[in-house]
Amino acid sequence: MLIVVLMFALCWLPFQSYKFLEIHFPRINDYYYINVIWFCMHWLAMSNSCVNPFIYAILNEKFKEEFKLRWNKKLRIFCQRSGNNNEGSSIDIENNVQVQNVGMSAEPVDV
Repeated sequence: MLIVVLMFALCWLPFQSYKFLEIHFPRINDYYYINVIWFCMHWLAMSNSCVNPFIYAILNEKFKEEFKLRWNKKLRIFCQRSGNNNEGSSIDIENNVQVQNVGMSAEPVDV
């Protein structure tokens, strides 16, 4: 939770500082490149919403497990639908092995 709060402060501090300066020193808007500076600060502030899911994904173990489970299922479906030479195969992400189903046995093949 501390990382989320620190990231929020880091993203919003420049924009809020500008707003503070704009109130107390209105001539700040007379600078030539203030529109570019404002755009960059505003973009940084809004990017905080995009950063939060990545922070949660990196730090939450349950999220990591569920993410791996979902992607492993999607990759299996994709490989089965692709119609290439690996038809009927699946990919084990954790072990970096592609398993080919040949007859009754499955033999691991390095990817």
